[in-house]
Amino acid sequence: MAYSRILACLAALALVVACSEQRDSSHQAQVDEGAKTATDAASMGANDGGIPLSSSDEAALSLYTTVRSLADRGDFIEANQAARELTAQHPDFVGGWIMLGNTALSGEQFVKATRQATESAASGTQGEQLWASINMSFVTNDTEEGLKLGKKLVDTYPDAPRAWLVYSGLLGGQTNMTKPALRPRKR
Repeated sequence: MAYSRILACLAALALVVACSEQRDSSHQAQVDEGAKTATDAASMGANDGGIPLSSSDEAALSLYTTVRSLADRGDFIEANQAARELTAQHPDFVGGWIMLGNTALSGEQFVKATRQATESAASGTQGEQLWASINMSFVTNDTEEGLKLGKKLVDTYPDAPRAWLVYSGLLGGQTNMTKPALRPRKR
């Protein structure tokens, strides 16, 4: 009886090892495929989470990445300072104006940056044009247009996480504006 238990344990151990080796080779194939995909994505050119950017200038893109990183961390004062530097050094870069608007520290700064992004959007990518127009929908208080443009952004760039973040922000804002605030029940 004890001997059969030992054999059963050894058989189970052999099965675990065999499955582990198969999983490791499968995992390595996934890692290799992921590296190939990352290389392919890197060769696509400058983008913000999958939304193409119009600048190919290394300095502009480096500063843009700094602004994005600071904003994503929630360091909006530093992000805004870097965005002001970006737009001063690269005034034709539509993405810089979008970032200045997105990190604005006042309504006035948001409106000015958004108008500049919209005015210069014709020289930008389709993604920048949509994003600038989405931001302008806040200035004009046209939530319907913003939602329509947000949907177009995710339809145009369905694999772009940043597009989905922009659209989800629009949807979240819509929900907050149309639902009454939660109130505690009266007892």
